[in-house]
Amino acid sequence: LVEALPAVAWLGYTVHGDEPSGTDAALALAYHLTAARDDTLVDAILAQTVVLIDPVQNPDGRDRFVHHFQTMRGRWSDPEPDAAEHHQGWPTGRTNHYWFDLNRDWIVAQQPETRGRVALFQEWHPNVLTDHHEMGSHSTFFFQPGVPSRVHPITPLRNQELTAQIAVYHAKKLSGEHVLFYSGENFDDFYYGKGSTYPDAQGSIGILFEQASSRGSAQETANGLLRFPYTIRNHVLASLSTLEAIGDLRVQLNEYLRDFYKTALEEARKDDIKGYVFADNRDLPANALLAVLMRHRIEVHNLSGDLRAGGEQFQARNAFWVPAEQPQYRLVKALFERRTTFQDSIFYDISAWTLPDAFGVKWSPVSAKEYDPQAVGRKGLSL
Repeated sequence: LVEALPAVAWLGYTVHGDEPSGTDAALALAYHLTAARDDTLVDAILAQTVVLIDPVQNPDGRDRFVHHFQTMRGRWSDPEPDAAEHHQGWPTGRTNHYWFDLNRDWIVAQQPETRGRVALFQEWHPNVLTDHHEMGSHSTFFFQPGVPSRVHPITPLRNQELTAQIAVYHAKKLSGEHVLFYSGENFDDFYYGKGSTYPDAQGSIGILFEQASSRGSAQETANGLLRFPYTIRNHVLASLSTLEAIGDLRVQLNEYLRDFYKTALEEARKDDIKGYVFADNRDLPANALLAVLMRHRIEVHNLSGDLRAGGEQFQARNAFWVPAEQPQYRLVKALFERRTTFQDSIFYDISAWTLPDAFGVKWSPVSAKEYDPQAVGRKGLSL
């Protein structure tokens, strides 16, 4: 079956509004895929890949940045790094209308843009999701894999192997156009609340791209004059190399997605933690946590009998039960565990995010000794 199925690619751009080249690249890519004629690469892509394009993940932030640039530029754009057009006032275009960083919202899903995006992700379950960003103007171009010692241990090794296979396509495409790039440094794959890591906990391959930013029409950098069209082009090249790789690795990617959930159930059965219980269901924070879990299509039941776990008593019909043995086992574990040991001492981003602690609810993991099959519900809840 996996050999007959198409692959699904999700290309996401400009989740930070002041990293604008992604949106322009998305439009150029969409035009190329629909208008190209007698192009063997495009024909191959469209024959075996469903392509989803999210051209501007943060429209409010992008509008804020564009307004700043148009307001601060003179009659001609000034490439001098100290020019006002390259320096935003607060709040910058990075955040959305509510000043929230949407690239930290994937697991808590508190913003309307993210909620719609998570719902679409759960509907399509793409094989690969790319997240196109910009970084400091004096840098070049980055693509994953990131720092090996900063990959979340729940992410299967096969995920990183496939990421490395796809990276070969990026290197070839960018080298062919004489683009400076690097990989395996700076950026990590640890916090699952980012666009490039959320997929890793669900059988997909998340890939981060970072392009040096011109922060406007053009800017003088350590590598010479960096123009906005150049930054757009590089994101288009990376998008095309991604789609080419997905087509060539389609069967492997589909096999990985299938095996990811198969092995998740196998690991859950071996885990001493049989699930998690939290209360109470009349409490606003507990219901808010429930809503977050269900947005990720995590199986949750009402507790049908009294249960004691972790020194706490949980009453029937007044608490929620999250079984470990479910397809979303790995994501459930990532959201509920209290991880205190790490392979690396340096982090690019958030290192702890135990959701029930964040919501301030009474909760406990339930070990095999504490587990009572008669106390846990059997009927899942729906959002």
